[in-house]
Amino acid sequence: MSKQFTINKSSVEIITEISHNFPLKYPKFYTTDTTMFLKYPHIEQYNHRIRGHRLCLDADEDKLYYENPSDLLYDSYNRLEGFLNKIENNEFDKNEIFDEFDSYWCKTTGIVHFNKELIQKFKSFKVIDSYIIKTEDKELLFIEDEKYIKQFCKSVNYNFIKNKVVYINFERELEKNIPRTYSELKSLILKLGYLSSLQKIKKAKNILPVILFSFRLPGNKETHYAAIYFDEIKSTNVVNFINPFLSDSNSNKVFYGMPAMNISNSRLYKRGGNLMNVNVHKKRKKIAIVGCGSVGATLAHKLVKVGCNNLLLIDPETLSSDNIARHLLGMEYLEQNKAIALKRYLGKQFLDIEISAVDEYVEDVLNDLKDCDLIITALGSDANHIEEKIIRDAINKNSAPVISCWFEATACIGHGILFDSTCDSKVFNINKLFNEIMLLDEKATSMFVKSDVGCNSNYMPYTYLNANLHLNHFANMVTKYLMDEKIKNHWVSVGEIGSLDKYLKSDLKVEDNTLIKRDF
Repeated sequence: MSKQFTINKSSVEIITEISHNFPLKYPKFYTTDTTMFLKYPHIEQYNHRIRGHRLCLDADEDKLYYENPSDLLYDSYNRLEGFLNKIENNEFDKNEIFDEFDSYWCKTTGIVHFNKELIQKFKSFKVIDSYIIKTEDKELLFIEDEKYIKQFCKSVNYNFIKNKVVYINFERELEKNIPRTYSELKSLILKLGYLSSLQKIKKAKNILPVILFSFRLPGNKETHYAAIYFDEIKSTNVVNFINPFLSDSNSNKVFYGMPAMNISNSRLYKRGGNLMNVNVHKKRKKIAIVGCGSVGATLAHKLVKVGCNNLLLIDPETLSSDNIARHLLGMEYLEQNKAIALKRYLGKQFLDIEISAVDEYVEDVLNDLKDCDLIITALGSDANHIEEKIIRDAINKNSAPVISCWFEATACIGHGILFDSTCDSKVFNINKLFNEIMLLDEKATSMFVKSDVGCNSNYMPYTYLNANLHLNHFANMVTKYLMDEKIKNHWVSVGEIGSLDKYLKSDLKVEDNTLIKRDF
């Protein structure tokens, strides 16, 4: 339904859309007056289905549940009239448009995903490389270093097409004028002195009908990015969009806004938590993970998510169906080498990461550890002699420090141990140390070992959830070490110990779900 309102002595039609889920979905209001868009805040782009611009009157966090639908309609129309009165009385601050710029600028045409660290060095006009990645159901537009695009596409088995995109730094001009038509945009480009640059690329090939631009937000020094899409240009005879854009016959055509999302890891890590993630990423330290089983694989995934972007994965074994229930990787990677499969899995998480995988025994590739900043061992009890060699090298300053991660029976207790040059190599004995710091009685521990038929078939069953509990603590331990914080060199993570407390060593009491940090 629609209703006429008078604004500044002119009649304006407002369309009301009521959803079938009303009152759970609030009514939506649209104006058919296209001149209001970009002139007043809280007015979104043109909706072709409704044939009007939506008025954004309700923030999601402010919505209440109405048991009486009539009350919702009454309050909604009051908000509408209040909004129109602000326009009538010129009470809107122009800066409000920029406060919600993306909410009305965006269109469902697509999104430009760009690495800000690559873009911000361009201060004026630039034609830059872009990549369209074709997924199963859509195309994604990226502006990123080509090597990371190739690396990512290889991990996810996607194809990509290389194109060009025009980038323009609008400096501070958008504080005064937000262009909407071809002629308005062309006038702005001419004012900035970029028109000749645009004309020079009229015959260039593979230029997408997209302009990525940046401008300064009013009142601060922050640079904001957005994009323009010329989807009305469909002529098959046109080399690129420049000629029809510059043509006087198209001066009144309207272009469409596209959101531009900064995908630089510094921003993604900040969104993922706090500055710790960003600072870990900036360290760019190389971490070796020796053993990519259920411990090493899950720990690697957590470290990538908190900013570690350079990993060396080492494991000679393949992923078996026996591993599936407690391993990060699933059936997709069955019978693949664990290190290589984990590299493929982690390669899907971010673009800007360096991961190498070695499908050999660590004793055959010890030299690969020499350029690492930290070595994490997750080898299990069947490789104590190899782990002792790696740890002794760390203690004797022949390699990077080592953090050893392992579980006691059923993963009710986990240990993370830091070995570096502060340890005494003369008194170090790995078996003696591990036995001393275990909380469960060693004889009782053997009760939980299971066996299948065949050689090397002993195993210790534990659940992914129990392991994950401890690995969260170990990832925190590693992160603090990477940030050069002074940490205790023994972290004991305790899970649900209630059913196993009878197996605790004599005179030992431990509370469920605790973390113990100590030196030894």
